[in-house]
Amino acid sequence: MYKITPNDAESDQGYMNLSSVALGSMEDQTETVLRSDVSGELPLKKRTQGQIIGATWVGLARRDSKELFAIAWPPGSFERVPYGRQGFSLLLQPESPPRKRGEKSHTYRVPYYYGPDSLQGIRVPPMAHS
Repeated sequence: MYKITPNDAESDQGYMNLSSVALGSMEDQTETVLRSDVSGELPLKKRTQGQIIGATWVGLARRDSKELFAIAWPPGSFERVPYGRQGFSLLLQPESPPRKRGEKSHTYRVPYYYGPDSLQGIRVPPMAHS
């Protein structure tokens, strides 16, 4: 859980969460895929970039179903997730919508999951209001 306090409660600010992820050797461009609840399965060739809009989870999975690294959040916490594969890792960058003017702080609940390729381990906590 992250509690973020803006530098200036009257300015437009948001929150960005950066995670660099690697599974397996990452040398074989066909070994891993990016998954989310809105995009299905996206191949990850080297130097791939894009974004997923409106998701409530994203994850890097090995095609052999042995490993999954995923990040989840309550609906509305993040509006888009830019991603980019550079070399041997994948950068995931969930971005929040701009915070409301006058909001003194905001709490983000972002559970991480690492384990077998099954989203049963991910529990998205309810949206917190601060």
